[in-house]
Amino acid sequence: MDDLVKFDRIGSTSASPALPAHATELRRFSREKLCAQGSMRFGGRGYTVAMENLSEQGCQFWVPRKAGLPKGTSIALYIEKMGPFPATVRWAREGWVGVEFDQPLYGPVLRHIQDHFDQSE
Repeated sequence: MDDLVKFDRIGSTSASPALPAHATELRRFSREKLCAQGSMRFGGRGYTVAMENLSEQGCQFWVPRKAGLPKGTSIALYIEKMGPFPATVRWAREGWVGVEFDQPLYGPVLRHIQDHFDQSE
């Protein structure tokens, strides 16, 4: 089994570990697959992230280095150039992070992000 997932945005490719099996088990809301770059801030530090999926309630992303994000950590998430979206870490394992937004994403913002970064095609 291939243990790498590739994200290809704006001509760059980076590899990350395979999505952990527990990720889909913990989701309470259906998420749409997408491929977008973003960033997050917590504890006075910033990290570049690769977004994997998104719903109005949360998202999943990959951090290319260990950020030390324990469950319950509050972060500020930026999706492409939009945000910040305050969120709380619900799980983190092997670089993958699942967060729940403190407030659901506003419908038009969610649709804009999904329309521009949808990977279902």
